[in-house]
Amino acid sequence: MMTAGAVVNRFGLAPTETVFNEDSADIDFRVESNGDANMLFVNGGTDRIGIKTNAPTKTLGIGGDGLVSLEGSSNALTFYDSSALKAYITSQSFGDHNGDGLGLVTAGDEPIKFFANGALQWTIETTGHLIPGANDHGIYLGVSSATAANLLDDYEEGVTGNLTLTPASAGSISVASGFRQLAYTKVGRVVHITGLLKMGSGDAAGDVTFPLPFALADTSDRAEITRGFGYLVNARAANSAGGICFIDVQIAGATTALIRKGTNTANGGKDFNATDINDSGTELSVNFSYLAA
Repeated sequence: MMTAGAVVNRFGLAPTETVFNEDSADIDFRVESNGDANMLFVNGGTDRIGIKTNAPTKTLGIGGDGLVSLEGSSNALTFYDSSALKAYITSQSFGDHNGDGLGLVTAGDEPIKFFANGALQWTIETTGHLIPGANDHGIYLGVSSATAANLLDDYEEGVTGNLTLTPASAGSISVASGFRQLAYTKVGRVVHITGLLKMGSGDAAGDVTFPLPFALADTSDRAEITRGFGYLVNARAANSAGGICFIDVQIAGATTALIRKGTNTANGGKDFNATDINDSGTELSVNFSYLAA
């Protein structure tokens, strides 16, 4: 047909294909449905495709309600670089069907999964929770460069489990039932511990420690040494009757905290031991933070 003063192939039928606009003229292709004049629109001048729009602004533009539905038993939104599969988003189970590390297998109701670099990276569970694909995954918040120092990669909360107060030397100290746990919250490397310890009995000599839920970052780094505070009530000995206690972290090693009694002496503290404990229930309120490894 004549187009813009030249004869061009507008439509051709060949043994193996049907071609529209073989001569690459600036000709639009439009398919009209019963309810939309631009159900499918190919803009010959801008090299763009529109669905329910004749003015797509990108390679593929969708008008109307703009919704896209992936329908089938093994659907996924995939991302390729040439012929290489780089990543995909799916609500199907993950399975390596061809050895490329990015396979799909059919399953029932599944969470939304994000795959990249040959592995599952993030999952949105059916409950709405966002779960990392590996323990070292995190989120960079409010930074212009993604470095390890800017990565929020850990959050955890819980209780320490049943505590055993361990003197540095002879003897033992028990913790009363119902008062054997401390609560902790860990955000990144910062661990905050709080709770109430109630002693059941004691015959220990030397200082007293209790275990930490996470190992300390560096016991030799003075910048990371932490001191928290507790408050002691119902103590036994008159010279140790109540008051502030220090919770010294890193003095007792990488996995324990040391309890020291506050005094008005020159050094401001002394070991907390059996002489401070009332068998009927000396109580120590604990509240401190430290840096984990």
